[in-house]
Amino acid sequence: MANHPHQSQMAYEPDPLCITTMNCRGLNIPERRSHLLRELTSKRVSIAFLQETHFKEGHAPPLKSKHYPTAALSNHPTARKAGVAVLTHAQLQFQEVERLVDPNGRYLFIKGDIQNRRYTLATIYAPNNNQSHFIRKSLSNLSSFTEGTLIVGGDINVPLIPLIDSSTGHSSITQGAIRSIQKTLKNLRLVDCWRAMHPEDREYTHYSVIHKRYARIDYIFLQQEHLDAIQTAEIGTASWSDHGPVTLQMDSPRVRPTTRSWRLQDSLLLDPSVKEKVSEELTSYFTLNETGDLPATTI
Repeated sequence: MANHPHQSQMAYEPDPLCITTMNCRGLNIPERRSHLLRELTSKRVSIAFLQETHFKEGHAPPLKSKHYPTAALSNHPTARKAGVAVLTHAQLQFQEVERLVDPNGRYLFIKGDIQNRRYTLATIYAPNNNQSHFIRKSLSNLSSFTEGTLIVGGDINVPLIPLIDSSTGHSSITQGAIRSIQKTLKNLRLVDCWRAMHPEDREYTHYSVIHKRYARIDYIFLQQEHLDAIQTAEIGTASWSDHGPVTLQMDSPRVRPTTRSWRLQDSLLLDPSVKEKVSEELTSYFTLNETGDLPATTI
């Protein structure tokens, strides 16, 4: 049989990892669960972070299909409110190792392996008040639980940069509370993926009837060292829920880098002349860019 060298050299391009987060505003009605599962399937979602499932512990209805055969849940102990879930596509072959479940149905952390790579998947749903305290406490628990690549998706009920993440340019959350949340995220090296890809854009995920304003309060976060894996980050249209989904496409775990990643030679920081030059460049950078036209996260 004749050989065909050009065929053997063709590279296989695995599908990207498709991650979405959505506040579902209740999934106890069968039609809403069917709508969700059809939407996830049509968009070929690999990992889905869900909030406000409204499942009561011990009374959760089935949330699965042939494409999403299992769902990890964190339910409210006494009422049909709150509730979060993580769904993974059957083809992803996610091998769970351990999970941490919030007894009040506000967060769910799962770690496991995809293609022999360790991932930690976290979904959170912050309350409508005391968001700063909740996020600080839950992310503190997440910090000690995390292994491998950390992916966080959820509704934190806060526009992180009110000037551009709220249609009115402001928020009912105090600036002090927002700074506290930003500091908590920074301590875990978590970066808002959509904002990283759209530094100056204005798009929103929810409309508040009470406050009569649109806001971006639904997020997917990655740690800084994994941002280069992002391909796209988009906000979808709210249809059957009152929140628009946030969707992230990132490199498949099947992809292996062909070149080594650049790394700073730490010994350079012991050289006084290098340290002086770096200090001068940083001072110049912030002097030129801190003009009030761009948010601090972009700078």
